[in-house]
Order: sequence, then structure tokens, then C-alpha cells
Amino acid sequence: MKNKSTILIIIGAVIGILLLLLGSFGGKSETSAYSETDEIEAYCRYLEEQAMRLCESVSGVSNVTVALTLEGGFEQVYAADKTVSGSGQSIEHVKLGSGSAAELCAVSVASPKVAGIGVTCKGGRDDALRAELTALLSAAFGVGANKIYITE
Repeated sequence: MKNKSTILIIIGAVIGILLLLLGSFGGKSETSAYSETDEIEAYCRYLEEQAMRLCESVSGVSNVTVALTLEGGFEQVYAADKTVSGSGQSIEHVKLGSGSAAELCAVSVASPKVAGIGVTCKGGRDDALRAELTALLSAAFGVGANKIYITE
């Protein structure tokens, strides 16, 4: 009888340890909480590099530095059904599965939008050059001209 209770205690302890170990793998760690921030910063640096290359490709522009501001973060885009009724439109998200196991159907991830662009460059005092760079950056990044500032 004493042998059986010792074995049951050992089995219970092993199961408890396994549950603790499995639970630590399932939760978010502190480093994963910062991964979205890291992704946004990397994306911002990438866009700044693209803007810098674009500006440097314009004749009369050199020594370019770009600061770019993003609006929001990465967002999941989900599949949705639109239904039109007499009282207006209704949007219902598409779900996969049923009951409590149903999950929304993700279609893609939307990148953060560019909110503003600041550029310093040699040649940035010339009005014609500034207008050309503003139009170029506005077209390339979908930002209004009032959200772009260029100076020398």
C-alpha cells in the first residue's frame, strides 16, 4: 500500500512539472511583446531608405536625410461578406469552423500608413527642386503634399 502511494506521488509530481513546462512555452514572453514594435521600426527604416534613394536620384539633390512617421501598426485584414438590405449595408466576417472553435478568416496584413515625411538635403532651398521632391514623395508614398517638409 505504501509503495502505491509513493508511485502515485511521483507520477503526480512529474505531471505537475510537465504542466508547468508546457505552460511556460504557451504564453507570450517579454521579448515577443516587443516583436511588433521591432517590425514597425524596421519597416519605417526601410521606407526611409527608399525615400532617401528616390530623393538622391533627382538631379541637384545630395546629402539626403529622411525622417518618416507611421500611422498605426500592422493590421490583420479579415474576409467579410457584405449584405445589402433595405435599411443599409451589413458586414459579417467570415468564420472558419463552428461553435467555440470558430476563427475569423484572415486574408492579409495591412502595413502602417505613412503619416508624414521630413527631408533635409543639399539643394532643398530651391523652390522648384522642393516642389519636385514633394510631388515625387507624395506620389510614391501616398502622402498629401501638406504632410511633406523639405529643407536644406
